[in-house]
Amino acid sequence: MSILSHIHSFFALPHQSRTLGTFRGLVGPDFASLSVILLSIPAALPLPTGGLTHVFQLVVMLISLEIMRGLPTAVSTNKYQNMPLSFFSHPKVQSAVLKICEFFDRLAGHQAPQFFQQARIRAITGGLIFVFSIGAFVAIPFSNLDTLPSLGVVCLGMSLLYKDWLFWVIGIVIGVIGTALNSAIIAKLIQIIYHYVITLFS
Repeated sequence: MSILSHIHSFFALPHQSRTLGTFRGLVGPDFASLSVILLSIPAALPLPTGGLTHVFQLVVMLISLEIMRGLPTAVSTNKYQNMPLSFFSHPKVQSAVLKICEFFDRLAGHQAPQFFQQARIRAITGGLIFVFSIGAFVAIPFSNLDTLPSLGVVCLGMSLLYKDWLFWVIGIVIGVIGTALNSAIIAKLIQIIYHYVITLFS
């Protein structure tokens, strides 16, 4: 079953039935990679989320820890299985999610299953997803600086789903650039605030 089939099945559920738990039930063993993708797409696209992306990013961080441990079903999210995903009920959001999934589905074709079966690679991928999610989480609000780290997470999630080495490389490059940019801007902002406070009280 392709990612598009999973997403279409989820979007076909009644509004009140769209939770993290029902999504897990639909996608089965692909839950970790697919949930990383689904929950990171809103921050990777210019969609108004009302702060929901921070909640999604926290869940993605939990899932990334499970990926590092080699647990594709992400058992640590059991307590959040009733978390509503009603945000994905909006037609514009559904359209954006389907378009980005269709884009990656068309590009997929650089499979390297043996590469992704290595525990070391899965641990590295999970660690990168965690770091990039933090980079997106601490981005300055309304600055769109969470876009690149989140897009990096989406690419890494796609790499796990399709076992595609090209998505893996692209995800690392985009995620590193986005996280480094965020870190540099935040560091500069802290420096400016520090000097302003020192000047104010000197």
